[in-house]
Amino acid sequence: MERRSPGPTWRASVGLSITVIAAVLLLAALLQVARLNSEAGSDVATLSHERETVQYQQSLMPLYVDVNRYRMQMDSLKPPPLDIDLRARIDREIAEANAFTIAHAQSLGILPQWQTVMTLWQQARSLKPGSDPRRLAGKVPHAVAVGLIYKLEDVSGLEYETNRVSQDLADIAFAKLPSAVGEAFYASLLGQNAKIGGALSIPDRVVFARLLNSVSPDGGDWDVNTDDWNDLVLPTLQKSRLITAADAARYNQHNATMVLAGRRLYNDLNTNVVLRERPTGDPSITQRSAADAVAATVAFNRDITGLLDSQLAQRIGYASLRNRYLYGIMLLGAVLLVGIMLLVAEITARRDREALVKAQQESERLSTELARQMAERALRLSEAQFRAVFDGAALGIAILDRNGSILDANAVFRHIYGENSAGVLEGHESEFSELMLGERDLFEFEQHVMTPDGHEAWTDSTVSLVNDDAGNPYFAICMFRDLTELKRSERRMLHDMTHDTLTGLPNRALFETKVREQFLQLKASPESSFAVLFVDLDRFKDINESLGHDSGDFVISQVAHRLRAAIEAADVVARLGSDEFSVLVRSLPDVLHVEVIARRVLSALSKPVALGNRSIFISASVGIALGSSNYRRGEDVMRDADIAMRHAKGSGGSRFAVFDSRMHARAEKRLQLTTDLRLAIEHGEFDLLYQPIVKVSDGTLAGCEALLRWNHATEGVIGPSDFMPLAEQTGLAAPIGRFVLRTACAQIARWKRAMGRRTIFPINVNVSAAELLDPDFESVLLSAVREFNVEPSELMLEITESVVLDAGTRPNALVERLRSQGFGICIDDFGTGYSSLRYLQQFKVDAIKIDRSFVAGQDGDVASEPIVRTLMTLAEAFDVRVVAEGIETQRQRDVLRNVGCRYGQGYFYARAISAEELAAMYPAVFGLTPRHASA
Repeated sequence: MERRSPGPTWRASVGLSITVIAAVLLLAALLQVARLNSEAGSDVATLSHERETVQYQQSLMPLYVDVNRYRMQMDSLKPPPLDIDLRARIDREIAEANAFTIAHAQSLGILPQWQTVMTLWQQARSLKPGSDPRRLAGKVPHAVAVGLIYKLEDVSGLEYETNRVSQDLADIAFAKLPSAVGEAFYASLLGQNAKIGGALSIPDRVVFARLLNSVSPDGGDWDVNTDDWNDLVLPTLQKSRLITAADAARYNQHNATMVLAGRRLYNDLNTNVVLRERPTGDPSITQRSAADAVAATVAFNRDITGLLDSQLAQRIGYASLRNRYLYGIMLLGAVLLVGIMLLVAEITARRDREALVKAQQESERLSTELARQMAERALRLSEAQFRAVFDGAALGIAILDRNGSILDANAVFRHIYGENSAGVLEGHESEFSELMLGERDLFEFEQHVMTPDGHEAWTDSTVSLVNDDAGNPYFAICMFRDLTELKRSERRMLHDMTHDTLTGLPNRALFETKVREQFLQLKASPESSFAVLFVDLDRFKDINESLGHDSGDFVISQVAHRLRAAIEAADVVARLGSDEFSVLVRSLPDVLHVEVIARRVLSALSKPVALGNRSIFISASVGIALGSSNYRRGEDVMRDADIAMRHAKGSGGSRFAVFDSRMHARAEKRLQLTTDLRLAIEHGEFDLLYQPIVKVSDGTLAGCEALLRWNHATEGVIGPSDFMPLAEQTGLAAPIGRFVLRTACAQIARWKRAMGRRTIFPINVNVSAAELLDPDFESVLLSAVREFNVEPSELMLEITESVVLDAGTRPNALVERLRSQGFGICIDDFGTGYSSLRYLQQFKVDAIKIDRSFVAGQDGDVASEPIVRTLMTLAEAFDVRVVAEGIETQRQRDVLRNVGCRYGQGYFYARAISAEELAAMYPAVFGLTPRHASA
């Protein structure tokens, strides 16, 4: 009987269904974990620790306020009767805080500071008003604020919270508001005593003014808007549904109440104490104002800590939910793997069945033995495919029996754990026992192990249970992901984020962190003084440009090595960038000590650096700033060290300078001048004056030089030497140069119209290095010439020797191109640079100007007649026109005329004058009729 081939049978695939469902659920869980991780921002332990710290701060704040009240009673010149209830309340608050501190001593890490507070309080509570050592009571509030509340923010990690809202709330609750309370109490105490005594000493007045500035609600510790209160904190809390719009309005009302109370206290103290030679007024008014301000601040502090506690609680909920999702992800991963294995098995079995059916259709004469052999071969093929998947997996996989022994393991597993399962289950024996008893389906853990060949490795393991057909525990599957490279990358990334790659020194970020830590230590312990040295190499750019960046990197590494050797072991040296280094001197007995270190640094850097077969000499400028309690931030110390370094560099370099207030004032003036310079062009504050260039033989006009002046509103007339360096640094040299070119061309056009000529004498216009490097300079110059109908020969472009025009560079090609178009080229300050002769050898120029340093000597004589003669001879050899600058006396004019100098310029002939004054000085040249006295 003929056997017919069965038709296709469509059946739902269990493996495919499990795989698809598990993959979809896994993807959804991963997306949810990503969202929850973004909302939580940290782990449960960290957030719980932060919340515990906030709750501790809430209990410390009443103690802090009451101790300050006790201080007011003890330190007042007219002390009230001793408040027994206040002292009892402080004892009760001390006892409650002590119990909390002892219970959380290990997590908070503030037991030493707290014991100090208790000791000080025992000393303070035994004093009586009017006793001489009463001011010992004043140390207790300071210890609470600085030693506890500030310390709490540091140990909690809230200062470095990735969540900006938590960080801002913590800064307000732990720093700004406690500081405002303490400063309000202390300012009130000083104000009351000043009113009672009717006098305030100069030192106390300085301290009082500083405190009053901090108490001021306009920019002091009372202002929370600097902490993004309305821009970030309240909108974010509303978005996260922790507060409503009505809540936000209520908190803003509380803040306004605090600011208003602080302003009343400030106005009372400022009007009746600071602004009066002899303080007057009712001390009770000051006392009531301070009490209102403190009460409003304490109430607002409760608002802030409550918001912070609620936000942390919400984030803990997100973190907990995220952790539960992670457990689900591991389970879904195991299900997905099982589904894939089932799918592979189903595909293999289906193919085998199809092959068997096809074989039966093709030949019914096959014997039973052949069919058995075919089935065995199919089984071996299935086992081989499973083995390929098992051994080729990127995950480490092992099958464990009920005792935890390895039944089978792939190569990845054996590479990490070897042949013994004791290593993988070490420390997790109880979880494995519960798994084999069916009390749990899986457990997971992360492990740091040593491989059989002695290398360290990290694994992320999951051990899951497999039941038999009856549902009883059969064996366990252990799978792990190798995290070794990830952990090593994290280590490298952490190091690279905080260290310089070339020198291995701490970078700017890490150095600023060290300075902030030292500054906080100074705040807690005033005797922990420190200093910051800012080191900048002199003319390091020349090394890079002449020898290449590889040589520059070698020099930088040598400088780093020498700096490390020059400082003490406890100090910190860092590379801030390029050729800038900084040193943190942690132990500073006196200012002479840091000067000794600065001299040692300069001495170490002055030694030559061997670079191949040559020696390179380097020097540095060092700025020093001494850390003190006058600073508000550690970064301000670095800023002042930088200012001192720039002062040392401006004084010639290769020296050190210690920061003082005058340096800061000069830096602020320089910044203001830079700001004014940006507005000078828009406000039309620039003018061009003209200094004549004459024939030395008879004094007739041969040309003139256009000289720029800045008519500053407050500084008066400023010459280009005082503001052009700033212009080049800020990118304004090119716009200013365009103004000079267009103004000069416009003036040439006016003179030509007035004189009725087609051409006139050339006007010299100074061109800076920044203009030559400006890609638009040539087009701007040609556009101005065309616009005002000026001949190129009527412009002489003056280029100083400081502009390096090496052969083949863009500026060189530009100068040669402009000269070929008819513009005159003049080298200014000739003879002062090392490349003077090279200029005349490489470039075809029309004129040179002998620098005034060779002309204007003492007592009206020529400074260096031999040099002038040599330059004249050199110029004649190259057929170049020579102009002598700085002629101020007749003696100088006569000497220059005798040595053959044809053209001159200087105060002997005229200063820089306006265009109208120049035309009036030379009426014959400009076609003007001289006025007579009778006219």
